Amino acid sequence: MDLNQKKKELKGNLPIEGITYVIKSLKQLLPVQSQKYNSLINIESDYNDIQLSKVDGILTYEEAVKVTAKIRQRLMGLIDGLQMEDFERSIQNGKVTNKPTYKRGSVLYKIPKKMQVFKETQCRVRIRFDEEHLLEGLVMDDDTIIKSSIRVSDRMKVEIIDPKNDAFDIRSTGLLEQLVDNDDFTEWRFYVKPLMAGRHILELKVYIIVIKDGIETIREKTLEESVIIIAEEVEEEELAFIKTMEDMVIADPKNNITLNTIPKDKMKTTDLHQIFTKRYAFLIGINDYQSPIPSLRTPINDVKAIANVLRNSPHNYTCLLYTSPSPRDRG
Repeated sequence: MDLNQKKKELKGNLPIEGITYVIKSLKQLLPVQSQKYNSLINIESDYNDIQLSKVDGILTYEEAVKVTAKIRQRLMGLIDGLQMEDFERSIQNGKVTNKPTYKRGSVLYKIPKKMQVFKETQCRVRIRFDEEHLLEGLVMDDDTIIKSSIRVSDRMKVEIIDPKNDAFDIRSTGLLEQLVDNDDFTEWRFYVKPLMAGRHILELKVYIIVIKDGIETIREKTLEESVIIIAEEVEEEELAFIKTMEDMVIADPKNNITLNTIPKDKMKTTDLHQIFTKRYAFLIGINDYQSPIPSLRTPINDVKAIANVLRNSPHNYTCLLYTSPSPRDRG
C-alpha cells in the first residue's frame, strides 16, 4: 500500500464524501487491535453524539458547525499521523509478540451519581501512563474521580457492570479491550440507562490484558470500584406535558398503549417510557438544483449517514428520507 497516496485519497474524500464515509474507509483499513483504530472509534462516537444533539435541538446550527469542524480536524490529524506499522500486527513465527509493559499510571472515571430513569447518561473512563492532560475536555467535579499509581499495561480492558442485572441497561460505543497510548490517554465510553428508580450500584472493573501465543488472557484486575447511583423518576415537566395531552390518543405500535387507557393514578414510569421513546425524523437530501444553483455531491450521503446514526441510537427513531438522485447515482 502506498501510504502517502492513501492519505491523500482519504483527505480528498473528506470534503466530498463526508466524515462518515472517511471513518468507514479507515475502519476497513486499520486493524481492530491498533491504537489508531481506538482513536477512530472515539472520533466516530463524538460525531454520532453531535448528530443526535442536532436532531434533539440540544445544539444550534452554529454550534453544530463549530463542533463538527473540530471533529474534521481530529480526523485530519489522525490521517496525517498514520504510519505503515498502524496497518500491521507484530508477528514472528506465527505468534503475536507484543508483550505487556507494566507501569504505574492513572485511571480517571466520570460516572454521574444521579441519573434519570429511562434516560441514557454518558460515563467515561480514561487511562494514561502519566496524569498530565487526563482531564482534557472534562471538568473536575464530584462525579469525576482520579486514581493514581495504578498498575497499567499497554493493553487494558474496562467494564461497567450492573451486579443486579436488572437495574441498568449498559452499552459501550467502542471496544472493551484497547491499547494504551504512551503519549495520550485512552478512553472508554459507556451509556448507562437506569431501568427503575432508587439507589443502585454500578461496578467499574479495570483489567490488564496479556497476549501470549496469540491468545488473550486477563492477567490481573488492577482496579475495582463501586459507585452508588440514585435513579430518579421522570421530571415534573414531562408529567405536566402528559397532562396537557389527556384527550389525545397516542398508540405504541407494539403494545397499543394509549393515554386514554391508562388511569391517571395508575400511570407508571414504564408507561411513560413506552409512550415517549418513539421518535420520528424527516430527512431531506437534495443533490441537484436548477441553474444557476450548482449541484452538490454529498447531501444524499449525509442524510443517509444521519438516518443510520438515528436508527441505531437509543432513542428509537423511525426515519423518513426524501432524496433526489445525482447524475452519478443515475449512472
